[in-house]
Amino acid sequence: MKKTLDIYIIVFSGLLLSTCTTPTKNAGDSQRVEAAAVVKKISYKHIIFAPVAESLLVRGIDTIFLRQLLDDDRVAFKENLTRYNVTGYRNPPDYSHNYNEKSVKKAKEFLNNNNDALLSAENAYGVPKEVIASILWIETKFGAILGKNNVPSVFLSVAMANQPEYLAMNKDNLRKNWTGTSDELQELDLKIERRSQKKSAWALDELMALDTLRRRSPFHPLELYGSAAGAFGLSQFLPSSYLRWAKDGNGDNVINLFELRDAMHSIGNYLKTNGWGATREQKEKAVFHYNNSKDYVAAVLTLADKIKR
Repeated sequence: MKKTLDIYIIVFSGLLLSTCTTPTKNAGDSQRVEAAAVVKKISYKHIIFAPVAESLLVRGIDTIFLRQLLDDDRVAFKENLTRYNVTGYRNPPDYSHNYNEKSVKKAKEFLNNNNDALLSAENAYGVPKEVIASILWIETKFGAILGKNNVPSVFLSVAMANQPEYLAMNKDNLRKNWTGTSDELQELDLKIERRSQKKSAWALDELMALDTLRRRSPFHPLELYGSAAGAFGLSQFLPSSYLRWAKDGNGDNVINLFELRDAMHSIGNYLKTNGWGATREQKEKAVFHYNNSKDYVAAVLTLADKIKR
């Protein structure tokens, strides 16, 4: 713990010094005083995220934005998200309820009530309105379930996955009900190690994307709440997806994924850009890029087919 605290003091004090612009002859002394005052206010949250802050500084994150993330009361370390995003693949969700009788009825009603808006997106991107409606239903039930996780907290927490204590935690949790062989367990350990590194790097990329997103989105990243994977809005885009594929669908020159037309056009653009085409293979590939689950792909295309009838 002392080593972590020392790292944090170095990182955060340097961060403060790099952003302080006190215009006096004794600016150096003023900065040191200010840095010392901040160090006294270090919370456990700040200590926890020290390795992430260090990595983000190396990547060139805006230091003022990083300070906002670390200081804001809405940001918190969520150990369960560190676990879920690494080991959750072992318990994949069941998507079959998304095309049962009730779901089909709801999706048809939505299709009828929003036909013009959906047609606008279909005509712009060549993706059928039924597919766009299906994704909106499966992702957020047309906005009824948007997620309650603070988006920066998700990525800051997942970025911790490669730290020794959380790597050990995830391995230990899998051992509790383990019934396989020792060789299989060793193979699983290696997979968890690889996933931890991959997820940590992914989370750092998304935090950097948030740094850019705050200049384009009508919402500050700290105001965003979404899924346990950090996806937000009606279309459940990651920050990096927002930067690449989000579109203004209502012509107000603002891209707001909590607004229906923007979400529809963003989904259409996402699928078109990622290979949507006339063949079944092209359709499946595009939807798989949206969510890399074969069950998810089947659910989207099955629901879309059912609401055409």
